[in-house]
Amino acid sequence: MEYKINQTSNDVIESIYNNRGINDDEIDIWLYADSTAWEDPSNYPDIDKAYRLLMKCINENKPIFVNQDPDCDGVFSAGILINFILKYLKYEDVYYIIQDGKRHGLTNKVMDKCLENKPGLLINPDSSSNDIKQMKKLVWEGINVICLDHHNYSDDLINNENVAIVNNQHENVKNKYGSGCFVTYKFIFYVAEREGIDIGYDYLDCCNVANIADMMRMNTDNLENRYVYNVASEIPNVKNKLLKSFIKDLNKKKKLTFEDVSYGIAPKINSIIRIGNEDDKTALV
Repeated sequence: MEYKINQTSNDVIESIYNNRGINDDEIDIWLYADSTAWEDPSNYPDIDKAYRLLMKCINENKPIFVNQDPDCDGVFSAGILINFILKYLKYEDVYYIIQDGKRHGLTNKVMDKCLENKPGLLINPDSSSNDIKQMKKLVWEGINVICLDHHNYSDDLINNENVAIVNNQHENVKNKYGSGCFVTYKFIFYVAEREGIDIGYDYLDCCNVANIADMMRMNTDNLENRYVYNVASEIPNVKNKLLKSFIKDLNKKKKLTFEDVSYGIAPKINSIIRIGNEDDKTALV
């Protein structure tokens, strides 16, 4: 493959930045993005409604089902959500539905399991924002629904008291390029704040890997994603056991790079999801 760098200065690295829309004055701002880039989770419409639906289900002691989307982003989205509910909310009546093959959203498998078991709440991290017909069916059957998503969606159910669609594609949200896992993290962060819980850097490592795996933008228009990378790529801040095992295999000591995730982690997770058996997929969560 042949390529040519558009030389904007005598410094090759500076030219690469410039070619990616990062001018000289912004290089340090981008490289060292910090917590000032953090967007208030309350910018996400329906996030408080989602919080109330979750706590209502827990207070009524009803089962929670989590629909796991079949890719790296979906695995970490479901994983951090379930782990948060178990660890921090101390609620154990939570279960996940693993999709078959590459199927996404409110599939027949998900619908059948929900209609057969009647959980109090179905949560769809990284999927299902446009599955309007299916969500209406679930609500009719007395099942509340939360979507924590980053795909384009219809707002047909935005005012339904039994459905909460937390999606960064809404005009209120500044960072349109967070992964499904990152939207899920925003929800977890919001719930933790409302409940007076300090989660530290827990789950931010998974968001970082999901952002990279899903090729989410990290330019100067998305400093929040870069901030997540700056914090969560530092090895001491990696808490997830699965990621720790990858770090050990990769022999990383200081930092988890973009290349580590793109070539050493995400493809392996996606391979397990696509060709692994039920036990293999279960072990990822």
